[in-house]
Amino acid sequence: FGPAARMVVLVAEQADAVVGLAIFNEQTIAGWAMPAIYVQDIYVLPECRKRGIGGALMTRIAVEAAARKARLLYLNVHESNVARRLYDGLGFSAVQQCLVYALVGARIGALASCATADVVAASP
Repeated sequence: FGPAARMVVLVAEQADAVVGLAIFNEQTIAGWAMPAIYVQDIYVLPECRKRGIGGALMTRIAVEAAARKARLLYLNVHESNVARRLYDGLGFSAVQQCLVYALVGARIGALASCATADVVAASP
């Protein structure tokens, strides 16, 4: 948002109706000299899929990534998500050097329970 936006929302419209959107943001990642672009979300209405809208949104994100001189454009996707076919077709691939670390389910609560009173007080 704004003239030097680091978070961007794109919308795809057809016949004056929003049929898809993409949300991405620029990130600084330790160890990478140039910015990275993270695709937070890409969504196309089910009845509008397989018409090139998702590809057009991703292509527009790539244009923005190139303009920002990003050397990494990435996203996370569940292994069962059929959108993987789109990403594969656009040239995305699993990269062994980019590991995703996550806390899942009860492990989030376990870590949260370790918070001390001063950590909780410092929370927003």
